[in-house]
Parts: sequence; C-alpha cells; structure tokens
Amino acid sequence: MQSADAPKAPARWGQPFEKFDAWWTRMEQRLLVAIIVTEMLAIFVWVLLKGLSAVGTLEHGAVTRAALSCIGLGTVAHLALRGRVSKPVHGTVVVAVSLIGWIVVGRMWNTQGVVYSSNVMGWLQNASVLMLLGGLRGWVTRLTLWLALVGASLAAASGRHISIDVLSRSIPKRAQPAVACMGWAAATLVCFVGTYAFVDNIAVTKFDAKAFEPCGSKTCDTTFASRIEVVKSGVREDMFALGKQVSLDLKMAPRVITGKPYDKSFTNTEWNSWITSGSFAERYPGKSASLLAKDAVGMHSPAVVIPGRNVRGMLIRDFDFLFPMGLVMIGLRFLLRIIQVISGHIKVDPDAAHGDAKPEPSAVAEVSS
Repeated sequence: MQSADAPKAPARWGQPFEKFDAWWTRMEQRLLVAIIVTEMLAIFVWVLLKGLSAVGTLEHGAVTRAALSCIGLGTVAHLALRGRVSKPVHGTVVVAVSLIGWIVVGRMWNTQGVVYSSNVMGWLQNASVLMLLGGLRGWVTRLTLWLALVGASLAAASGRHISIDVLSRSIPKRAQPAVACMGWAAATLVCFVGTYAFVDNIAVTKFDAKAFEPCGSKTCDTTFASRIEVVKSGVREDMFALGKQVSLDLKMAPRVITGKPYDKSFTNTEWNSWITSGSFAERYPGKSASLLAKDAVGMHSPAVVIPGRNVRGMLIRDFDFLFPMGLVMIGLRFLLRIIQVISGHIKVDPDAAHGDAKPEPSAVAEVSS
C-alpha cells in the first residue's frame, strides 16, 4: 500500500521524452567536445603559422621558435631518460635541455620556415575553403558562437540557465511547478519569435531579399515565404561554390604541403579545364565564359569565382543561421522540460542549479502492503 505522503510515480507516457532528452544531451555533449577541440586546433594552427611566417628576430617569431625548440627537446629528453635514471636526475636533465632549447636552439633557426609557413597561411586565408568564411579567424568566430549556443541548450536542459527565482522561492512548493512551466513556456515563445525575426532579418540584410514590393498605389511588405525562397536560392549558390572550392583544395593541398607556391602552381590551362568541366555553364548560362582565363600560359589563383559576387566570406551569411537554429534548439529544450515536469520525471527545485548536474527523477515509493 502506498503512503499518502509519498511522491507519485512518473507517468509512463513521459518515458520516451525522458529517453529522448538523455540521447539529445549525449549528442550535444559530444558535439561540444568536438567544437572545443576544433576551435583549439584552429587557434593553434593560426598562432603557429603566424609565428613561423615571421622572421625569428621579431618578438612573436622568436617566441614561437623558442617554444617549439623547448617543447621538442624537452620531450625527446623525457622519452630518452624515462625509466633509465632516477627521478631527480630525470627532472633536472629535462629542465636543462628545455632551457637550452628555449635560449639557444630557438635562435639557431630564426629564419627557417618563413617561406613555407607564409605560403601555407596565404593559401588557407586566400584560396581555400576557409577563405569563404573570412579565414581562420572567421572560422574560430563561428565556432565560438556555436559553442555558446550548444552550451546554452545544455544549460536549459539541466535547469542551469539564467533565471530570476525570487517568485518561485516565495510561493508554496505545490505552485512552483506550474509557475516554472509558465516561465519556460514564455521563454519558448521568445525563442521561437526571435527565430522568426532573425531569419527574416538575415534574408533581407544578408541575402538581399526584397523587403517591400508595389501594392497598387502603395508599397507593401513582401511575404515571409518569398523571402525564404530568395534564401534557398542563395544557399544553393553558396553550396555550389563550397563544393567547387573543396574540389580545388583537393588539387592544391598536396602541392602546398610539398612547398609549391599556392599562387604559382595552378596554371591557366588547368583553371580553364576546371571551369569547363565544373558545371559552371549549366549554373551560369551565358556568364561562364567570362570566368575563363584569356592567357593560357600564365598562372591562376586556385580560388573559386562566382559571376558578380565577391566570394571571400560568402559563407558567413549561411553560418549566421546558427543563431536562430540555436534559439530553436533552446526553445525545444524548454518544451521538453515542461513535458518532463508534467509527467513527473523531474522535479522543480529552485536550488537544483546548485546541486547535481541534472535534477534527480521524482522518487517512487513502493511500500508493500
């Protein structure tokens, strides 16, 4: 027999939502790790290439080479002495060798790697897929935004989102779930309305969709659907350019890695062949001929071109949709949380944000009669 004061068991109809929430959280946690690793790698590559592309006598060039020498020699000394000498001797030798690498060896190659690093960095910044995002810095900026949105979604899922809990703490506990659900419903509405507003703004300001059109003797707003059609067309063109740039990168990566100048190793003949076999004529009828190089002897930059458009940073407008997509994700998290409260799978506790990572499910009291 169940005690009258015992909490109710969670409703069985809410179990699929509970499982979906757990799966979604795992996916976002993995995505968060992938974003962090990718961003750290991008920043490392940026700093490394910036340092190595500068002459070592300059401050950042000297520090980069000294740091690489220190880390490299210290690692070699550690691996060579590990398990062969006592720990005090091991530590002393590793520190001494690392200092030698920092003070002496770093200066010995202060002019090495400048041309190679400059070539790699120039290719990444000016003639690779990253160029379509504004370079390495633009890529890191988009990753940071993505990181913030995924983190906000996880915070909403675990009840750790920013909230003002003065009201919830001052009302009876029985009323707290209803008040919390009302607040989450309002937050969901704000997220969805904000999503609509941001998508509409991006369509007009980034994709050049018409905001107004003639309407008899006056001017009327264009429909949201018509603006979305413009966005779809623009995204298709951006994806076309992305695919073509990837094909160029696959051609150029081996050449750049082996040290060939990225702007002097792709001939006009190769460029013209790439244009004529790359569906440009079908995509831009009557305009693809203007993309061909007139001189068959010279060299061409391995960067995709689109008639009438500046391709540098062209994918930024597509990545601007990360923000409204993040708002949708957060809004759905709030909806899912409301369902879990109603079904009894989580409890509303103003102090839960200061406890475990996720509120414990409502206790199920099973008392045998």
